[in-house]
Amino acid sequence: MNIFKKYLATFFFAATIVIQPLQSNGYWNETDKKGTTIIIEWEKFDQTTIPFFNRFKELAPIEAAAFANQDKTDEALLYSQRIDEYNFMISKIQKEGPLNETNFIVTSKELDGTILGFTIFHIQSDSRLGYVELEPLCIHPSAQGRGLSRFLVFSILKILPEIKEIGLITDMSNIQAITVYKKLGFFESRREGSPSLCFTYKVGILKKTATL
Repeated sequence: MNIFKKYLATFFFAATIVIQPLQSNGYWNETDKKGTTIIIEWEKFDQTTIPFFNRFKELAPIEAAAFANQDKTDEALLYSQRIDEYNFMISKIQKEGPLNETNFIVTSKELDGTILGFTIFHIQSDSRLGYVELEPLCIHPSAQGRGLSRFLVFSILKILPEIKEIGLITDMSNIQAITVYKKLGFFESRREGSPSLCFTYKVGILKKTATL
C-alpha cells in the first residue's frame, strides 16, 4: 500500500496512544552478515506533523532507489512523485492540522553516517494494545543481502518491548518482499483484497522461525 494513500485514508483519526517509550530517540550498534558494524537509529514523532514529513523527504532517495530496483521503474521519476506526495501532505497539515498518530522512523547507517535503509512504525487510533504497523521497509540496492531487513523490522521490539504483534501490507506482486517477510517469521493473516496481502508477526510465537 502506498504510504501516501494510507495517510489520506487515516488523516482524521484521533489517536489514543497506550504504549510510549521513555525517550524520543536513540541508537545502538549491530553487526551485519558481512561482519560490519552498523548503527540502528530511531526517532519518535508523537504526531504526523510537518517535521515528520520533512524527515521522510530526506529519506526519499533511499525509498526511490529501493522501489525502483524492485519494480524496475525510473528512479528519478519515482523520487519526484514521492516528493510531490509529501509536499501535498505538508500542505494538508498546514491547512487542517496534524494527524494524531505516533510514528517511529528507524534507519540503518554505516559508521560514517551513510544511510543504508529505513522503516517506519505506526501506532494508530484503532490499534489494539501491543500492535504496531510497519510501512514502508526500504533497503538501498547497494546494501541488500546484509541482513538489514531483520534489524529494521525487529528494532521496534527494543524501542517498545511491550509490542506483541507487527502488521504490514504488501502487494501480491512483490515477491521479493513476501519472501523476506516469510523468512522473518511473518505469516499471511488475511487478504486485504487484490493486489495486497496482509502479514503478521506475533512476538513469542514465531520468533524462533526468523532466519533472514
